[in-house]
Amino acid sequence: GTSGRYSGRYSANKLTDESQIAAVANIGNENESGLSSDTNRNRLGSGNAGESTASSAGLTFARKNDNIESSGNIRYTGSDTDALGNQISESILKTSSSYSSTIMDEATGSDNFNANYNIQITSSPKNTILIKPAISFSKSDTERTAEWTVFSDKEQTTPINASNNLTSNENDRIRAVLISQFTHRLNKKGRNFS
Repeated sequence: GTSGRYSGRYSANKLTDESQIAAVANIGNENESGLSSDTNRNRLGSGNAGESTASSAGLTFARKNDNIESSGNIRYTGSDTDALGNQISESILKTSSSYSSTIMDEATGSDNFNANYNIQITSSPKNTILIKPAISFSKSDTERTAEWTVFSDKEQTTPINASNNLTSNENDRIRAVLISQFTHRLNKKGRNFS
């Protein structure tokens, strides 16, 4: 695209009677919200502010034979956004006026990974075992700077007050889950014990 803009989407699938597998991937820097639910969150104002690069990739699979059914998926999403804002205002007082200038710069990034797997084993017509492990990892960071200056003149040559702020946040999260279930069918009416 123009000005270094790009967008790409890829997919591959394989289907058979016993199994299926599908892979997808997306990447782009056109601030498209469709690439990932975790991208383009604007913290400077309304709308999609700044330059954003988003990527996502996923793999899903399923397989079935006489006694075993298994399925699972792996997914990654990531984004990086850099936003720059500038605000100029005038405060009109009874005897004079003051002029303020605020410059904000914010950089955000996030990475999210999750995977899960399901396997169901029918060991006999009455007994079924289900095992479902899952893991997820997410990381996000934000760095924001704000420079605020008040001037006594409209040309902004004489500062009378100023402040600089730096805010930095970083979050990490790991989650792991394992669910297991054993089911025994008690009779033909459908009653079972789990």
